[in-house]
Amino acid sequence: WCFFSCLLSSKHKLHNMVVSDTDTVLWVVRHGERRDFVDNAWLHTAPFPMDPPLTDEGVDMARKVGEYIRNRYETIDVVYTSPFLRTVQTAQAIVEALETPLRVRVEHGIGEYLTAKFGRSPLPDLKSMEDLLSLHPILDAEYSTVGSLSYPESSQAMNERFKDIVNHLTTEHSGENLLLVSHGAGCEASLRAVWPETPQGRINFHYCGLSKMIKPAGSDRWKVEFFNKVVY
Repeated sequence: WCFFSCLLSSKHKLHNMVVSDTDTVLWVVRHGERRDFVDNAWLHTAPFPMDPPLTDEGVDMARKVGEYIRNRYETIDVVYTSPFLRTVQTAQAIVEALETPLRVRVEHGIGEYLTAKFGRSPLPDLKSMEDLLSLHPILDAEYSTVGSLSYPESSQAMNERFKDIVNHLTTEHSGENLLLVSHGAGCEASLRAVWPETPQGRINFHYCGLSKMIKPAGSDRWKVEFFNKVVY
């Protein structure tokens, strides 16, 4: 964690020297409905039981998020997704609905919360980047993840991971509109990373629960327009 934090800290200082004259907009969304939560039989034959895909309903949820953003005449400049299949599929459905030629970047720093109570050891078996690219050519093959995943992970460590990566990405893309596709715990951690007034206690993010945060040009404070919004 020290190496990762120091790396982000040095990059953060470099990018802080550039002041944007436009707002920075951060969208965060949870993945859509996952198959293993509605189809128990799937787990018995799944090659990657800890990395379930979306259901058809989950894909439709994600598509409606993209349509919602497009119909508001909003712009998305860059998209980052967790490496889990359900988030990659969510990101692809959103981008297709946006009807904008975007490449999606796979960023491990916004991956699932790997708490020990889920019994994951040592890490969930995920599809390789090569396999993901063959299934989802919308992914950016040239992007190298900044963050990484480790198991087991405490709640505090997970929140620090998201704070580091959210600060890094929003600094990297100052003045732009970026979308992060993550998980329930990750959506909450992202919100807490930029908004000190986040309600105390656990926030149960809905499938494809959408949040929008804005940092006005010249300001160091974020404003939350909405969070955990359902648009389907």
